Amino acid sequence: MPMNTNQLCEDTAVPLLKWAGDVCDVPAGVQAAAKRQFVDTYGALVGGSSSPDARTVYEIVVAQGGRSDSLVPGLSADRLPARACGLVLGTMARALDLGPIHPQALHTAEFTLPALFAALGLRSETTGSEFLTAFIVGEEAAIRIGKAVNVIDAGVNPLTDGAHGLFGATIAVTRLLGLGFQDARHALGIASVMAPGLSNAMFHPPTSIIKVQHGLIAELAVSACLFAQAGLTGPTNSVLSGERGYLGLSCPWETREMAILDGLNTRWCLEETELKTFAACRRTHAAVDGLIKL
Repeated sequence: MPMNTNQLCEDTAVPLLKWAGDVCDVPAGVQAAAKRQFVDTYGALVGGSSSPDARTVYEIVVAQGGRSDSLVPGLSADRLPARACGLVLGTMARALDLGPIHPQALHTAEFTLPALFAALGLRSETTGSEFLTAFIVGEEAAIRIGKAVNVIDAGVNPLTDGAHGLFGATIAVTRLLGLGFQDARHALGIASVMAPGLSNAMFHPPTSIIKVQHGLIAELAVSACLFAQAGLTGPTNSVLSGERGYLGLSCPWETREMAILDGLNTRWCLEETELKTFAACRRTHAAVDGLIKL
């Protein structure tokens, strides 16, 4: 059985969503950190446009046709359906393994930014401030949930699965699209049903799905928000917490549920995120740096 000994009475998704919908005055230092991560992730995304896997996904999407919602920066001037755009952009963002990395939550921005770019075409107009705030709340949520999952300190193998990225990306899109609290709850609940399971098989040996998984998660985040916006419902109890929540069902080790809300409004976990020096897994950077210095 999961050893979630620090569970709260209320599902942590509730205060987290309330916070995400209400955030307005983000400290200047946090905005600066978020802008660095935005630019870094955008660069990785555009660089990933040359990836054969990203181009394959793009060709599949184009062949399916559909609405002309959102742009694919760095790859095409044509617009794609928002959900499909998330699939392409997420694959591009992960292709070079060059996006920002959090010491505990690992990859987050490579989920959040593609989902936001994909959803951008669903609005007639968006200011830079609105987009940045959506990115910030999505990143902060993803990192906090990733820290709660606790795969690094718990020494868990297989690797983190990306579900925290799905939750963060979904929260980011709810903010961008202006979903009300109840619709946002349903969107996150729908996302929880689609949350990916743990899998280490895709890393050993390396497979294309390592990259495409990020695209699938960005696509799912946009889908969850569109479904909720249209009136479809999802679970609103025990989404993150409790025996039926994500932490209880999918994390059979000691998690840190309190990390989701600890210091919310006063401490920003996204400031802990690091930018990569090399286009490779962060665990290899010390070895790469050593080889360069030889």
